[in-house]
Amino acid sequence: MNFKQIITTITIITITAIAALGQCLEGNCVEGQGVLVDKDNNVWLGEFADEKLVGTGVCHFSWGAKYVGAFEKGNFEGEGTYYHTDGSIEEGIWKNGVLIESTAKKETKKTFKTKAIIIGIDNYDNQKLSFAVNDAQTIQQKLEGRTGQNLETTILLNEEATVAEVNAQLDLVVKNASKDEVLLFFFFGTYKGETIQLIDGDLDIITLKENLSNSAAHQISCFLDATHQQKEVYLAMKNAKRAKNITVTTDNLDLFLLKKEYESSIEFDGFRYGIFAHYLMRCLNGIADKNMDGNITNKELFDYTSKGLYDYSDGRLFLELLQKDITTERNLPIFSHTISK
Repeated sequence: MNFKQIITTITIITITAIAALGQCLEGNCVEGQGVLVDKDNNVWLGEFADEKLVGTGVCHFSWGAKYVGAFEKGNFEGEGTYYHTDGSIEEGIWKNGVLIESTAKKETKKTFKTKAIIIGIDNYDNQKLSFAVNDAQTIQQKLEGRTGQNLETTILLNEEATVAEVNAQLDLVVKNASKDEVLLFFFFGTYKGETIQLIDGDLDIITLKENLSNSAAHQISCFLDATHQQKEVYLAMKNAKRAKNITVTTDNLDLFLLKKEYESSIEFDGFRYGIFAHYLMRCLNGIADKNMDGNITNKELFDYTSKGLYDYSDGRLFLELLQKDITTERNLPIFSHTISK
């Protein structure tokens, strides 16, 4: 038994023991189909019997590894595949959480380096937010926990997030990006019209999209969580004329946009997060993996997050995925070991 198998065995035994102490987020996690998050934030999806996974299912571990395959009483049991965070894969027949028969040569999938720019601004001159900086820091911690050394992050908070500095970081990342990298851009702050508000000026959303789309990166994902800064109310409704003016003309860029009248939050594990960051972090944990294939596509993220926002706000908040084809089933780089277009 090698080191990874020992770690896998210890992990599955530990999770089996504590799964009953977790939270059932969807369905029936005692006897039936459900989604369960244990106290260590590992996510179990599949069929439950006596509060443990049975049959075909998936476990997304909080540190980024995942297992897709057969379970019995919460253990890896039968045919399955374990994806390590270093890109290596163990596939075959499992018994009590241990790989006893390999059906394929151990392989390592190509891993993509991730570069992320994260912006959070609370301290505007004419408006104070409560959760933007916290959301930015939490997203950074979540990414670092899942991607480890394969992540390069730039985080700009409050006074650091000037127009000049953000444009300089965008220019640096976009120009130097290669086909072996993915780019992530996160913004938590306020907006006015079709611009997001930095600490000393505006950044036009269309210009931001165009700058990102000029990158040679394999894939780019942009997440904008913006609270309205003026008295006039504009929500990014599905059929809003102004929202239609923001188009995506490249195949490798996904831009997720939430505009809202006021800053909203949600209580979770004793902490308060912005509502968008809350559902985004759940997706990072693997909860949106509806088809239980171990990967999360932009469509799965959009469906899960937009439904959560809509339900939480009683129909007042809409998330937009600004791209040509919303049904494109492309894996998001932060949720998948294998990226395909």
